[in-house]
Amino acid sequence: MDGIHDNVFRWILDHNKNCKHVFSGSGMPFLDLEKYHIEMDEREFQSSVPHMDELFRERVAELYGIGSDQVLPTAGGSEAIQVASLYLSRNSNRIVVPVPEYEPIYRVPSYYGFNFRTEPDLQGMKLSPEESLSFTSPNNPTGIEAGERMPWFLEDSKNLAFVDETFMEFTFPQKPVTLFGKRENMFTSTTMTKFYGIGPFRVGWLMGERDAIREMSEYRFLSTGSSSALSLYFAMKVLERREQIRKDVMSMVQKNRKTLKSWLEMMNLQHTSIDTASFTYIFNKGREDASEMFRKHSVLVVPGRYFMAQDGYRLCYLMPEEKFSEGLEELGRYYGGL
Repeated sequence: MDGIHDNVFRWILDHNKNCKHVFSGSGMPFLDLEKYHIEMDEREFQSSVPHMDELFRERVAELYGIGSDQVLPTAGGSEAIQVASLYLSRNSNRIVVPVPEYEPIYRVPSYYGFNFRTEPDLQGMKLSPEESLSFTSPNNPTGIEAGERMPWFLEDSKNLAFVDETFMEFTFPQKPVTLFGKRENMFTSTTMTKFYGIGPFRVGWLMGERDAIREMSEYRFLSTGSSSALSLYFAMKVLERREQIRKDVMSMVQKNRKTLKSWLEMMNLQHTSIDTASFTYIFNKGREDASEMFRKHSVLVVPGRYFMAQDGYRLCYLMPEEKFSEGLEELGRYYGGL
């Protein structure tokens, strides 16, 4: 992955065009706004524009039970990772990324020239007082939550830490949850791209202590500077429908998780959790896997190399049940099980 054009996004985009069975999408399809009666009230929008950022902060703060000055809107999860990495680089001597991990978490500090290192030994990890942590929970690509992946993490708050919680909603809590507040010296982020399916609006947020949010607000001037008022307006409308959306997403996901569990047992494949995110990580059986799956079976998964993971691939399951089952049948043919 030395070349700028060899990355997880390019892999998905380049292979998605001519692929019949796509298991690479970790987010919900674009939300049916009409179904949830989400529409623009032009008068309401116009009157809200001057205060949209503040209104959005207040809406998110209410959901999580925190202060509005502990919330910073971002242009999706990507900007949150960029701003968070800059903050970590300015407030620690080195960023440590436990691997396997979502590619941008380590790729951003690498390409931005920040001092960082990756660490595969999660149980025996040794951190100097000047180092900070950056990772996802539930982990992308394994779906393992921080408390299980690194049991010591919540008990040891000496090191500054950033946690991307993009897939936390796929645990389907009645009320949104976050690790923010569970440990000192930590801040978190999430995005509405995956669970809510409004990626084109590019809305996410960071949550942290007031001083950290104030500092990151200044760093944000180096990226987008501010969020689109139109995007924030629709995002608030979507958040108002969270409970209905949660039930609908949970219904689809639980059915596919049940189907996937049965298929994995039948295939006798080693894999990580299927109950905490929108994907699982499947370890290969000594085969090339991802490229061969695409070439011979028109099946698209994401190779483990993009996550610095043990040989295998990430398989996502956010799609209609019938389509998902058809894809698994073809994937089974790859393994010679059907």
